[in-house]
Amino acid sequence: PVEFSHPLNGRPALVRWWVTVKRVCWLMFVFTPFAFSSGMLLLLRTQAARERWIVSLISSFEAAGCSFQKFGQWMSMRPDMLPPDVIDALSKLRMDVPTHSMAHNEAVVRAATGQPLDEIFSFFDPRPMASGTVAQVHRAVLNAHMSHRGEATEVAVKVRHPNVEEETFIDIDLIFAFINTLGEYCGHFSIPFKKEEFHVVLQRQIDFR
Repeated sequence: PVEFSHPLNGRPALVRWWVTVKRVCWLMFVFTPFAFSSGMLLLLRTQAARERWIVSLISSFEAAGCSFQKFGQWMSMRPDMLPPDVIDALSKLRMDVPTHSMAHNEAVVRAATGQPLDEIFSFFDPRPMASGTVAQVHRAVLNAHMSHRGEATEVAVKVRHPNVEEETFIDIDLIFAFINTLGEYCGHFSIPFKKEEFHVVLQRQIDFR
């Protein structure tokens, strides 16, 4: 198979720089409430402060996008590393998966084919049959003139969530840079999988070929 290359790697350096700066600024904004709640937890050390900290952790991961959601999903399967209340909270990232709008589906189909969605499909279920951190899948019926069979054909259409390309461009590097930095101050802190493993899993989900 052809080696995967992130779509943004082929863009001009200025575009990649802008995406990186914009992404870092957004993540700083997203995780500011979590940083504040972490400080309050260290200061107060109460159950109420811990509950607020966990809520802030999950809401930050959800807002940060697919790389952080996938990372949280992986960590939710490591009860040997994290306390039960954190595992329970992270497990919600496996169940409460994001969905996007029908308008986004229509825009993606038009961008990919140059035609409106109803010219390609005679039926497109607006309700996703499945959704994950990277994309969601819809039932659809391909118009006869678009099918190699020459007849209307039932298909499953997988559509990426908005902003996935930008979210996955530098997030893995940021996540593991933070982990490495944390490990320098907390020598016992480590994760049971390598950056390369996580990268391969995520890129397989991004690459629709």
